[in-house]
Amino acid sequence: MSTDTITQKTASSITLESGATISARRMKWGAATKLLRLIPQHLTTYAPLFFAKDEAGNAVGVSVDAILPKLGQMIGSVEELTTFVLLNGTNITPEQLSEDLEFHQGFELIAAALELNAGDDLKNSCAGIGKTLSGLVSATPRKTSTAASTPTSAGTVSAPTT
Repeated sequence: MSTDTITQKTASSITLESGATISARRMKWGAATKLLRLIPQHLTTYAPLFFAKDEAGNAVGVSVDAILPKLGQMIGSVEELTTFVLLNGTNITPEQLSEDLEFHQGFELIAAALELNAGDDLKNSCAGIGKTLSGLVSATPRKTSTAASTPTSAGTVSAPTT
């Protein structure tokens, strides 16, 4: 096992009007895995609205007609996702989130939290796991026989099939 460890990056921080300093932090396992489930759900639901295509499959840009009926639902989903990142990827409290955090500060913290939790460290860890698992898979497939066979000191003896 490697003795290399993931080093703690310097977390970005902001100062609220109240004087409190809010910093990005590493998420715990449960929160991080939930985030990895939330992001694809959000993207698969709403990304197609921003990449409309005509009948021939040609990109036609943003479809306002497709977005407007789902705008309320989309805003709620974005709020759920961003609130989750802020509460789990920073040291902000729910009270500070609703009372003290300015709009632009929220996006600064989200960017910092995502960089810290879903940046190069995560990519490198996933690549390392993939490399290890790929080493378990044989590069050459094994041939299988339909006949029952028994290894012996003289070679393999196949039993007749009926």
